[in-house]
Amino acid sequence: ITGLTPSTVYYVWVRANCSAADQSFWASSPSFTTACSTFASPFTESFSTGVLPNCWVSQNPTTTSTSTNVLWRFTGTPGYGATPNGRPAGTYAWVDASSPYTGEHTVELISPPINLTGLMVPYVKFDWYKNHLTSATGTLPPYDNNALKVHVNDGTGWVEIFNGTTNAALWRTAGIALATSYVNATIQLRFTVDKDVAGNGYFYDDVLLDEVKVVEAPTCIVPSLITISNLSYNSTGISWTAPPTAPALGYEIYYSTISTPPTATSVPNITGVTTTSTTITGLLPSTTYYVWVRSKCSTTDSSDWAGGLSFTTTTMCPTVTDPANAVIGISTTPTITWNALAGLTGYRITVGTTPGGTNILNNVDLGNVTSYTFITPLLNNTQYYYKINGYDAT
Repeated sequence: ITGLTPSTVYYVWVRANCSAADQSFWASSPSFTTACSTFASPFTESFSTGVLPNCWVSQNPTTTSTSTNVLWRFTGTPGYGATPNGRPAGTYAWVDASSPYTGEHTVELISPPINLTGLMVPYVKFDWYKNHLTSATGTLPPYDNNALKVHVNDGTGWVEIFNGTTNAALWRTAGIALATSYVNATIQLRFTVDKDVAGNGYFYDDVLLDEVKVVEAPTCIVPSLITISNLSYNSTGISWTAPPTAPALGYEIYYSTISTPPTATSVPNITGVTTTSTTITGLLPSTTYYVWVRSKCSTTDSSDWAGGLSFTTTTMCPTVTDPANAVIGISTTPTITWNALAGLTGYRITVGTTPGGTNILNNVDLGNVTSYTFITPLLNNTQYYYKINGYDAT
């Protein structure tokens, strides 16, 4: 039988033809599926059918488990920080972080072959969602961040092009321009989730994948792998990986206390950054921010915004080291001590006999010290409430 369509299920029946007027009943044979062909580019997979797409492979070559949690899933609802995620269940692929996770490093999803002929600069693009929290509005738990790794293979071996472990409460779009050696090649993509990166995996950190595309690269390519470092009460460091061709006018940064992504016309907070890192200053303490970065290739050509990472600045309240909270039977002239916070130039103390009270000391400036001893004795058998606030030169 010829002229069949690739990756298609067919059903066949056969009958005997004894004469022009005499045929047997039709006898059925088992169905069969034709082999997958190479897909042309541009290529898109939206995972919108609720099942493993045709010609994709979901596997875990190193597991000994038969659990569905060691393979990619295409239905069901993720949990914890990944719910809700803004997209209906059954319209994306995802990996459940639930047990088993110990030793589970190779939860793999492999694309069909994709021919890159016609693409001058092949560009791999996908949406991903990872928000490692103890609940939809919880906190980051003390366990490994799962990793989403992306590899490409043109027949000469798998090469990593993306490795993401960061968290954000929104879908993020990643884009990677492939090396010129891939032009006109036929490739496959492999999306791997490592559920136990450093031997401290746990069940909170589901990883979601959607809208995989192989297309022509835009004229201005997004930076990738944005990371946050050196958080303080009023600043943070931010760094990223440059695209293959550095943008002529550097990078621009947009940050906000609102998670709504910026658009092409949004005004950046920082412009003209010529390196792949910078420091954001002038932030408020104990505040959650969201940050994006884009390439600026010319006055009229900018990349999409990349990022959406969230971070929370530290408090200006130091950690009190003595006395312990709710301790009883201490001296009537106690000494309060605390840890110094970098960047602060002084501390103030408030003390009262009621929560939030100021009847003993009201925001008294102590200067740049890390202890205070009461000079006037406090009353015996009395409960006191106090707080230490820091301040800086601004």
